[in-house]
Amino acid sequence: SSNKISLEQVPLKELNATNLKNMVGLLGIEYTAIGDDYLAAKMPVNHQTKQCIGNLHGGASVVLAETVGLTAANLLVNNDQYCVPVSTDSSHVRKVIAGENVYVYARAIPLRVSTKTQTWQIKITNDDNQLVSVTTLTLEIRDKQDHTKSEQQSSQLSSQLPNDNSRNDVCLSTNIPLALLNKKVGSGNMVGWLGIQFTDISKKSLSAKMPVNNTTQQPMEDLRVAYGVLAETVGTVAANLAVDHRRFTCVGMAINVSRIRQIPPKEYVSAVATPLHVGNTTHVWQVEITDEQNQLVCISRLTAKIIPNKQ
Repeated sequence: SSNKISLEQVPLKELNATNLKNMVGLLGIEYTAIGDDYLAAKMPVNHQTKQCIGNLHGGASVVLAETVGLTAANLLVNNDQYCVPVSTDSSHVRKVIAGENVYVYARAIPLRVSTKTQTWQIKITNDDNQLVSVTTLTLEIRDKQDHTKSEQQSSQLSSQLPNDNSRNDVCLSTNIPLALLNKKVGSGNMVGWLGIQFTDISKKSLSAKMPVNNTTQQPMEDLRVAYGVLAETVGTVAANLAVDHRRFTCVGMAINVSRIRQIPPKEYVSAVATPLHVGNTTHVWQVEITDEQNQLVCISRLTAKIIPNKQ
């Protein structure tokens, strides 16, 4: 069905104007081209989109991918409908070092378009047209009149990982003060800019919180696109606290994000990362995000790769 699609040809200036006062615009994401079967955008790699070691934050890639895919999907539906992301699978291929006039470029194309769901593939490339990440975004089509329908997690989109005894052997480093961890991870980069703060470290989990405001919302006053940033941040940092940081570093390799419900503005969401699998070469962490009433709003699964530090 994707061969017959035709995106609404909204002027790029008008499309970009919807992002001026929300997370998308604040990150510098700008739509650059639109066709019958694609939508393209770019995003700077700078202090607002990098992580603490100076590379493009994997969560920022997820924000860019979801933003372009979601916008493209909404350009396909009727005025009385809208699209809601239900599953995001992103794989990071190569790093991008932050710098002046450094950009990444996203292009969303449809994989499947039906009357109830859409699936889009978003490839992100660097200034040399090299692949940086690839995301598969699945969305549900809803009627705007149906404001009372609760968001439910799409269990068929996310397979359950088997239990692994190695999770019982994990032991996070708890001797680092929270103030030092927040300063090290969130100074002068996307993590601190979004207001993400670590709140607790135990031997088996890492917790953090993030505000719900115009910095973390997308144009429809929804937090969905920021979930990936919070989940990847907490999961990756937890993985690094579980290895000998003098010898190894853990980097995000793939992330799955499933959303359950919306969050009203002026609240906080809290994330807790716990291990599903801790091996010699990879980690798999589950990140549960809840609201101030302790209701589950999002669940994420992050796979991190362990790489040796350069001597």
